[in-house]
Amino acid sequence: MARHPSRSETERLISDLRARGFCVLEEAWSPEEGGRIHGLLDRLLEKVLDRDRTGAFAGFGCKLLSLRHEEPAMRDYFDSPTVRGFLEEVLEDEVSFRMTGVRWSTVDSDPRVIWHDHYYWDPDLLSRRERFERIAFNCYLDGSSQESGPLIVSPRAFHDPAHAPSADVHAPRPEEIEVEVPPRSIVFMDSALYHCARTGMSANLRTMWGGQAQARSCTRAHPEDTDGVLAAVRAWKRRHESPR
Repeated sequence: MARHPSRSETERLISDLRARGFCVLEEAWSPEEGGRIHGLLDRLLEKVLDRDRTGAFAGFGCKLLSLRHEEPAMRDYFDSPTVRGFLEEVLEDEVSFRMTGVRWSTVDSDPRVIWHDHYYWDPDLLSRRERFERIAFNCYLDGSSQESGPLIVSPRAFHDPAHAPSADVHAPRPEEIEVEVPPRSIVFMDSALYHCARTGMSANLRTMWGGQAQARSCTRAHPEDTDGVLAAVRAWKRRHESPR
């Protein structure tokens, strides 16, 4: 089952999000539900690898976008009070999932994902905004740790100016912190949060799913939007194509 945060926990999480640019809902799913999600995504990975296994985990790792369309059973998790419900509290609006996806990585993947954020709009808007417009969220089925590979962030408060870009997008930053969370936890991030990740010490496959949600009243286009009608049609065709 999903864990529904209480009103006091929800308020604390939103306070963390405004103060640091991210918050953590620990162990959002039960071990049994986490196992079911793992099963869905493991089977999906096999389908992806059946198309092409060559260097599948090299670089950024193996990823699949439009997850809500590619695996309809995952919609129950995106639409749960744990995800959609919390995002509606944060965005103070109905939620539109503009991008969804899953990433699988191994020790063959890049040792460090480059520093980046997901805020592609005018950075001057950050100091004038009254509420969050877009939130990224990562569901760490295997946790975020030295063993599995940690998420690394450069904390920011709600009205902070845009970060100063790293001259070396692979190098550590003096203010960075590693975010350690137990398995089946969700990290919600302001789209303007500068972050990266590092490969873990474990040889096991690392599975992370999530996406980006935007307030329905915010109609700005975004270059990372992937879950439109065309994506839904393509996913439907792939699910129903005849095996060769």
